[in-house]
Amino acid sequence: FHSSFHSSLLSPPLLLPSLQYMDFDYHNSFCRLVMGYKEAEHEVSEAMLRSVGVLVENAKTLSFENDLHYFLQDYPQPFSPPNPFTFVPFEGDDVRM
Repeated sequence: FHSSFHSSLLSPPLLLPSLQYMDFDYHNSFCRLVMGYKEAEHEVSEAMLRSVGVLVENAKTLSFENDLHYFLQDYPQPFSPPNPFTFVPFEGDDVRM
């Protein structure tokens, strides 16, 4: 029974017409997926090359004097002379000078 059942399903008249409609657009969807992935990979590599180009251009325009000027303008305290120390006595402390 089992082998005759299989042979009846695999016979060309029953199998071929049903296989024509069983794709459910799988191959076209898979093709679009692969093409989309390829396009995304291409866009990522192009973006990476553009960003490397921007980094190279910015590295060429670096200037030590300008960077030092901006750094000292933003953080002047560590490179300034310290404020003079003045002793302020606490409440009621006896201070002899």
